[in-house]
Amino acid sequence: MTKRSAPPAPVALTLDELVAKLSPAVGREKVQEAVSSAVATLGSFDADAVLNVLAGNPGVIGIAARFARSRGLSGAASPAPAVPPAPPSRRRIGVDEPDADSTIRWRSIVDLLSPSLGEEASENLVVAAMRRCSIEDDDLDRGQSLTLLETLASEPGLAGITARFAKARLILLFRQRAENSPRTTAGQNDR
Repeated sequence: MTKRSAPPAPVALTLDELVAKLSPAVGREKVQEAVSSAVATLGSFDADAVLNVLAGNPGVIGIAARFARSRGLSGAASPAPAVPPAPPSRRRIGVDEPDADSTIRWRSIVDLLSPSLGEEASENLVVAAMRRCSIEDDDLDRGQSLTLLETLASEPGLAGITARFAKARLILLFRQRAENSPRTTAGQNDR
């Protein structure tokens, strides 16, 4: 029988590394405030103990802390998700549906993400994704908005999870607009 070697011991994070690990999901200011409060409660800094305190909190900070804790405290980057990205499909995202010319403001995407990620973190993520996708308009058509959310959905952690839920909500929003548009109801009456 071969003995399995034990996994390497996790490397404890510094205060700055812990804040950096949690910031993408929540925002740097909120994380610094929460970590400082946890350190004050504990009386000293220990990354495991701070994450345990934060994980007991409700809301986004608790979720982010539980997620970070589940990934371990090693200084190495978290592995990329094992799920391969879905191949692009115009029909799947509905670009060729009748409501494809409907538009939304880019701030609406921020609004979809902010209940889970916070306003500041959501805005930073959306602006960065718009740059990556070369989107410069304030008004996004259906294809641009879904491309933007697909880009955000590829982010690791809570940001990607939240973007996938937001994408589903956005698809429903566009579908509702199509069903309520005069063009659709007129076409239905002609049949």
